[in-house]
Amino acid sequence: MPDPVAPPPTPTPEAKPPSKLRQIAIKVAVAVGIALIAFLIGWFVGRGPVGELREQAESAESSLALMQDHLHMTEAVALFYQTARDLDSGNFGTANGRLDEAAAVLQLVGVAGSELESLRSTVASKNINVAQDLAGQRAAVLGFAEALQGLIVHTSDAPSATD
Repeated sequence: MPDPVAPPPTPTPEAKPPSKLRQIAIKVAVAVGIALIAFLIGWFVGRGPVGELREQAESAESSLALMQDHLHMTEAVALFYQTARDLDSGNFGTANGRLDEAAAVLQLVGVAGSELESLRSTVASKNINVAQDLAGQRAAVLGFAEALQGLIVHTSDAPSATD
């Protein structure tokens, strides 16, 4: 009896190892695929809150502009009162200087309106003279302060972007 030995294996063509170029191409394709997936995930996740954050930023910027205008108008009112105090003390040069400062501060206010424009031009053209009626000049300066305070209250009552 012949020895049952397994038949010799039939020669199979050996699998060629993949070429280096093919390996590099596969690695690049996998890296591009991963990068594309990561990009798409970031794109969809990042889209949601960005629009909301932009709206909040715009709202904050408009609130800041309103607050700056309020600050400038309040500063001008303070300068008007200091001008009146300087008139009472007989410091006409200082009073004129403060009145000029108030006119410059009013130019920084971004709020538009005919009342404010009228006040700006009136203040800019006002000149304090020693020889003129001191009480009338003082009353005019205090009138500027009262008019501007009325505008401050009016702009403060307007609905803000945060309401």
